[in-house]
Amino acid sequence: MDDKSSPDSHNEKEMIRAPEPEKGDASGRRQSVALNIVENPLKRTTREQTVLDAQSFAELNGMPEQAELFGRAALVARDPEKFDLVDELSGDERAALAYERDHKWHGPTMLWYSIGLCAIGAATQGWDQTGSNGANLSFPQAFGLASRETEEFFTERDEWIVGLINAIIFLTAGLM
Repeated sequence: MDDKSSPDSHNEKEMIRAPEPEKGDASGRRQSVALNIVENPLKRTTREQTVLDAQSFAELNGMPEQAELFGRAALVARDPEKFDLVDELSGDERAALAYERDHKWHGPTMLWYSIGLCAIGAATQGWDQTGSNGANLSFPQAFGLASRETEEFFTERDEWIVGLINAIIFLTAGLM
């Protein structure tokens, strides 16, 4: 079979390319192509049906007292950029949404501290695993825990030592 006609062949010259993203605003920033691809599922139904679906979801999941709130929230989620046009919102709800829009990164200090701490911990874990994977190729032989020729451990105890060395970062992280 000819490679060009094969459905599994790869030819970059014939690939369909995504359209270039349009300029978004006066600053020259481009809008995400993903925004043009992903469709908001709440826009597939009418406003009334969206509200009814949200209210029934709340009722079916044991939150009948929150059904009206879910309905209003669905209308906001249907078109978040135009929340101020949703007549069903109270003044307080509208003000809270405006605050969230205008202060995107506002949050408690401890929230940002925990996010930073988790990010540093994840980076440390990745760094450690990268080092461990590379070190596992040579350190058991260098310390006489495994044969240089066969790379097999001499004793079961030696295998446990290598396992403990690999696990030490996670064991110590559990102490914190």
